[in-house]
Amino acid sequence: MTERRRDAACVAGLYAASAVLYLSFQSKVYVFEGLARALPIELGHWRTAVHGNYLAYGLLGGAFHRLLQACGLSPLAVVSLQTLDAFLGAAGLCVFYAIQRVLGAGRPAALAWAAVLGLTQGYWMWSSEAENYIFSALLLQCLFLALSARLAGRRVPAALIGVLHALAVTGHLVNVVFVLPAAFVVARTGARRDVAIYAGAWLAGVAALYGAALAFVRPPNPLVWFIGSAMSSSGGVNVRDTWSWGNLLVWLGTTGKAVVADPWRPALLVVAVGAVAGLRRLRGVRRDAALAAGLWLAGYAVVFTRWEPYTMVYRVTDLAPVVLLLSFAWPASAGAVLAVLLALANGPGAIFRADAANNPRLARMEFIRASTQEGDWVAGEGGDELYIPYFAQRRPLLLGRRREDLEPAVTGLLAAGQRVYLPATVVSDPYWGPRLKAWRLEKTASDGKGGDLYR
Repeated sequence: MTERRRDAACVAGLYAASAVLYLSFQSKVYVFEGLARALPIELGHWRTAVHGNYLAYGLLGGAFHRLLQACGLSPLAVVSLQTLDAFLGAAGLCVFYAIQRVLGAGRPAALAWAAVLGLTQGYWMWSSEAENYIFSALLLQCLFLALSARLAGRRVPAALIGVLHALAVTGHLVNVVFVLPAAFVVARTGARRDVAIYAGAWLAGVAALYGAALAFVRPPNPLVWFIGSAMSSSGGVNVRDTWSWGNLLVWLGTTGKAVVADPWRPALLVVAVGAVAGLRRLRGVRRDAALAAGLWLAGYAVVFTRWEPYTMVYRVTDLAPVVLLLSFAWPASAGAVLAVLLALANGPGAIFRADAANNPRLARMEFIRASTQEGDWVAGEGGDELYIPYFAQRRPLLLGRRREDLEPAVTGLLAAGQRVYLPATVVSDPYWGPRLKAWRLEKTASDGKGGDLYR
């Protein structure tokens, strides 16, 4: 068997094993952001599915959902997105294997460290959930593969690097900061004009893609559509945190959390400290690749030490460079041992998330759906904003947005002949309970577990 065929066999086995792993542990937690990605697809609102922060994911997810329907399958869109992410996560591991091989790793080492990446807590979690960050990570790894090939002396046009970077920005807008490693590698391996060619292709690609998206979506406020959750109420950019050494430590801690679950995290510090000595001995292509990986991490640190340094999902795109740096410092045997330890450490969390019994809100939505009729209103807070319309398939009356005008809002609905229901969680709430005494409440259903429903 030729070298190329052996690599193809390894990639096929890696893809199959990782896809089966992620599909077997599809999350039943259904995070808010995943439902927000899925709901426009469920309703067929394609313009809403295209968002300025994550341009391509909604259309890709919608196309995949329709493909499953054409094949005779009819899952909820959120399940279609989870399935898509399992396939994308598996593809990302194959790209990471290719990066390792291009940079000189043997097949056992490339497989071992790809397994390490795939079994990290963040990568495993978000390959089993509906979100756009695994797609973003895949695009970045494809871009880094092209950069690695260029470092290894292969002919990779600077324009292609620019196009790949433009595509990566469609995974998430923050990927513009990947300009640091991309420009470094292009400058390191070519003439000055190559940097200009890369920059021109990148900017032209981003302008063309976002221009087409704006023409398709036609948002009433392009700036809000473009910035998303970073838009403040005053119309500026909402920078929630200021840079500080403390936030840098939080960011590092969250990166560690994305690698391994408690109480194993302190052991990761030992592995990282041990890697420092190995990285100092690097020379040639691997040294340049390590510098590029460091710039990858630095670019995202600039953003995420100021924007929610405590949010783990933002670390998913950091995992590939972290594992790459570890692979440069440790042998294949260490990677194999680390992969086993990560499976033991992160497996229980994956099992927990895959069990619907651990999501009581989901059971509550099924009870509400069975106890009410189409068109009814159901009060809720927090994540209920999407759980009620998605799983209960009822209209949500969002209490958090009605603190000042709840009484006239409910009175108006009742006057129009609408039915309004209040779950026991709302009636017993210390804030809302006293404010609901103005209406006569009638218990209409009970699940026998304290989940009463009042009209």
